[in-house]
Amino acid sequence: MADKHERYVALFDALGFKEAVARNLHEAWGVLEDLRVSMEETLNLFVKLPKGKILIQNSERTAATNFSDSVIIFTKGDEIEDLQSIFISSTAFFAKALNRCVPLRGAISHGEFLFNPEKNLFCGVPLNRAWCLAESVPWSGIIIDECVAKRYSENPLMSGGKSVIVRWNVQRKAISERVQESLWVLNWPLVCKENFNQDIKLSPESYSSAFYSIFGSSYEKWAEDVRAKYDNTVEFIKQMLDSTVG
Repeated sequence: MADKHERYVALFDALGFKEAVARNLHEAWGVLEDLRVSMEETLNLFVKLPKGKILIQNSERTAATNFSDSVIIFTKGDEIEDLQSIFISSTAFFAKALNRCVPLRGAISHGEFLFNPEKNLFCGVPLNRAWCLAESVPWSGIIIDECVAKRYSENPLMSGGKSVIVRWNVQRKAISERVQESLWVLNWPLVCKENFNQDIKLSPESYSSAFYSIFGSSYEKWAEDVRAKYDNTVEFIKQMLDSTVG
């Protein structure tokens, strides 16, 4: 019997995975292994939620599953600690995959979500919403659904005195054109800023060089729409890192 509850749901997929499968199946399999390890490490983290008094294992609040290059992380409840947990889990998973040279895009939504882990069945509007939001933006990052941002505003999660979500002008894909839109996004560079060497000039070419094994070629040889994802990502990283100075 499926469990029925309001939950926070995050969906991620790996950029360039289809190209990796077509180019080198064994390297694509390595991407799946990296995603699985990153997911398991995220669930095994011990975290102290801002309102908690003791360390808890992340899997007490969240669960996860994967299908091919898609990873779903969802909370087991609907409390403020679950909201905080989905942000912590999403940031950790994103960073762990990135450290293994796997770029992700994802989104977080909220609503009624049913799951049956024994039968590996998952269904709910927040999963559909997260998929649509993630797919609509050409970059590597995490979009926050408006309903989640509203709940977050009532109990904000801070890092170094700054909010872990921000408004960001993104280029969303419309039917026949790209349109600028201000969306809530997870400020993952703020949380992961120690991973960036401030002495090295960050550019789309330098940032994307870690992912050449997936694409099989360098940034200059990629299609324009693929390069745009990393142009947008690097612009976001630079502005977020600049905002943390001081």
